Amino acid sequence: MTYSYATYTDVDAAGIDLTSDGRAICPKCGDTVSVHSLIVNDNCDVVACTGCMHEYDLTTCDECGSIVDIEDLIEVHGPHGYTGWVCEGCADGYVRDDVRGELWDPCIVNELPMCDGSTLVVADADLSDYAQCERCGGWVVAEDATYDDGSDLTLCPDCWDARPKRHIKSYQHTYASTYHVAPGEERRPDTLYLGVELETVIDNDADAAEDFAVRLCDVLGYGEDTLECKHDGSLDEGGCEIVTQPMTPRAHLERPMWAEITRAALDAHGTSHGAGCCGLHVHISRDYFKGADWACACIMARLLTSQHRAWVKFSRRHNFCYCEFPDLSDTSFDTAVGYMRGKYSYVSCHCPATIEIRLWRGTLKLQTLRATIEATAALAYIARTLHERQLDACVDGWSWADQKLEIVSALHVMGLPSADFVAYCSERGI
Repeated sequence: MTYSYATYTDVDAAGIDLTSDGRAICPKCGDTVSVHSLIVNDNCDVVACTGCMHEYDLTTCDECGSIVDIEDLIEVHGPHGYTGWVCEGCADGYVRDDVRGELWDPCIVNELPMCDGSTLVVADADLSDYAQCERCGGWVVAEDATYDDGSDLTLCPDCWDARPKRHIKSYQHTYASTYHVAPGEERRPDTLYLGVELETVIDNDADAAEDFAVRLCDVLGYGEDTLECKHDGSLDEGGCEIVTQPMTPRAHLERPMWAEITRAALDAHGTSHGAGCCGLHVHISRDYFKGADWACACIMARLLTSQHRAWVKFSRRHNFCYCEFPDLSDTSFDTAVGYMRGKYSYVSCHCPATIEIRLWRGTLKLQTLRATIEATAALAYIARTLHERQLDACVDGWSWADQKLEIVSALHVMGLPSADFVAYCSERGI
């Protein structure tokens, strides 16, 4: 249905009498208005006047002023934060943004040739979310781009992997493809797997980092079925993030892998704790929690936040910009839980297949690394056990001494060592 402003002919056809001064009475609201303030439809029926048209879900186009049904208005965007509601005819002059699906003024829309061969229509408002590869000229999502220290270029994943040196992969390189268990362990759907990400800086030199990755992969024989060395833009020059395949806690603790990795990094003048920018992130398989992953993540969050001071000391962190860890003395637990849906949280549920504990600071000290793996495995076990027994809230009454006792007990039940955890806590005075 289309609408227009009435003429004297329309008014006469509709049988509406005029006043002595040539004005008309709106048949809907009864107001005396100008003839041209009346609105007629395709059938020349008077449907409203400009004073009451909103009561009949009619409004005007922000651009051409034509009368339209409110439900037919289309939202458009333009320069300087402009947002308008226009009719279908005016909307034809706008271009649809592929990112948000919104209509934008063509003067601020870019057509980006993407690295995958497609063309992406992006408004200026979203352009900061993309980066142009300085080698092939294609565009990618900004977080998929990697800065190459060696060539001083920003590269897309394909150009990054095509470099002569390829042991350190791009940040977006996938890796969770092989699941490791220790001898005698069974692979079950609810097996506890941990994927460890250890960030290091090797001699503050990109070439040294690549040589270190070569040693891990080619000399020590830790191929893609065991671990990957990846670039991470949050690290200084010479950064190398060591990312393991999913492994059971026993596989992490019984193999010589971490002893060899930390020794090789130290031999290469590497650092982790001392770099000030390195984290130690541990991913816990969601399947371990048998469909109760969110509830169990909340229990782990409650364990950590309820003894905030002790866990801060355990973590060795002073900077929490990449793992927000709220103190319950300053905020509520509900607020602390809200952080968990983001990527950079102390307990992050951002990954679809894992729950990530990001609280720990990077380290090349073997005992500290093993203590962290032991603590993370125990937290997962305690969370699942409490949830299965419907004792989720009981941790609120636990002291730090209670938590340590529960962690050691959990490790014993799991058949895992606790010596490194106990020794580390003693060393840290907690």
